[in-house]
Amino acid sequence: MAMFLCIKRKVFMKLKRMGEGMNGYKKEDVLVVVFLIAFLISVAFMCTSRNDVYDNGYRINNVRDELTNAQAAQREEASAIRETKQSIGRSEAAVTNSEERIERSEQTNREIANVERSDAEIIAESQSILARVRERTATEDSQS
Repeated sequence: MAMFLCIKRKVFMKLKRMGEGMNGYKKEDVLVVVFLIAFLISVAFMCTSRNDVYDNGYRINNVRDELTNAQAAQREEASAIRETKQSIGRSEAAVTNSEERIERSEQTNREIANVERSDAEIIAESQSILARVRERTATEDSQS
């Protein structure tokens, strides 16, 4: 048993010296670094060996198609908005044109009303002149 303890002590001393002999790094630290390197290599291999990248069950090609469709829909909507703006501009121009025509029509109506009044005044004046002329002729006929 003493021999077993002596061998055990020698093995631990060798391991201890071996751990100290690696530039002050402990054996556990070296094992962790080796494990991390192996893990990173396996992750890199898995990522590079896949044909498609999955996202919530969709292949990247499906996502790309959806993005392409969304871009096309966005372009169509932008085009529709542009066309709507142009239609609004044309409608505004038509409304402005209609307003101008209405104003011209109202001005023409006022001018016609003025002409009618002046015509009515001329007719009334003419009728009064005729009435005076008839009175004079009637008085002259009665005097003669």
